[in-house]
Amino acid sequence: MDETLRILLLEDNSADADMIEFELEEAGIIFTLKRVMTEKDFITAIKEYLPHIILSDYDLPQYNGAWALAETKTICPDIPFILVTGVLSEERAIEILTSGAKDYVMKKHLHRLAPAVLRVIKEAREIKARQTAQVELLEANRTMESKVKKRTAKLRAEIKERKKTEKTLKQSQLNTNTLLNSATESIWMLGLNGDILAANDTAAERLGLRVSDLIDKKWTDFLPPALAQPRERMIEEVVRMGKPVNLEDEHDGKIFNHSFYPARDIKGEIIGVTCFSRDITESRKAEAKIKYLASFPTLNPNPIVEIASTGLISYANPAAEKLFPDLWKAGMEHPLLVE
Repeated sequence: MDETLRILLLEDNSADADMIEFELEEAGIIFTLKRVMTEKDFITAIKEYLPHIILSDYDLPQYNGAWALAETKTICPDIPFILVTGVLSEERAIEILTSGAKDYVMKKHLHRLAPAVLRVIKEAREIKARQTAQVELLEANRTMESKVKKRTAKLRAEIKERKKTEKTLKQSQLNTNTLLNSATESIWMLGLNGDILAANDTAAERLGLRVSDLIDKKWTDFLPPALAQPRERMIEEVVRMGKPVNLEDEHDGKIFNHSFYPARDIKGEIIGVTCFSRDITESRKAEAKIKYLASFPTLNPNPIVEIASTGLISYANPAAEKLFPDLWKAGMEHPLLVE
């Protein structure tokens, strides 16, 4: 990683902060780290330190990771957030991830932190680059179409000028197709009225068509009503709100995630919508498996009690609570836990 990474660390334990910094240095990451311990300092650091990534503990004396994540999403939603904590249930971990965290790392497994940071930063930069590319492509397409129409109407008789314009247009289209087809996900570039301005081969192949069959057609004409109507609403919302939106739907046994982004010209005006459609069927299966495995302690008929590094009970499954109803009240003095 060439650029010095600015890391904001929300951590009240100095020893844990030192271990986190040590793991990142051992991985060869070049970074500067700002550590804060309170909500006030955390919000100030987001605005003034401008971090590339945020690492946060979950439990702090007067603050926690869930609140910090919510503040991050409000102030700077594009900054990736990784939870680094000592104790966290699978249910709470899933809740944090669905709320917008990019990953979580247990402190007892800090060797996972550096790979997670590198992966998350790489993903964030790819998304930013992709958004920049989509705006440039739409702007180039809009400019070229306008130029071709004006020149054709004004200089119809001048064959030499027309050939020059056609050659430029073909080169632009070739560049656009090259960029579009470098992605493995379906990409749709739509006008404000829903007409297809451009699409990549992956998008056409999923419909059993060619890209040339799609251009200037209504995107929703190729979809069943059950899929077309929600997607139309997403396009309308992007144009109305001027912000990206996401939608998941299922078709032919596959689950797709659709990310809709407003495309703006250099004046900031919305000129269209770009949709990236990704097949997430396998990742959803993996999440379901994780959730299923996470239910084992809950369903286990034997009592299971977890003791945190602080020496206090951090978890007791339903079987333990049923057999020992006074477990939480008695704490570590309970006969079950007294050596």
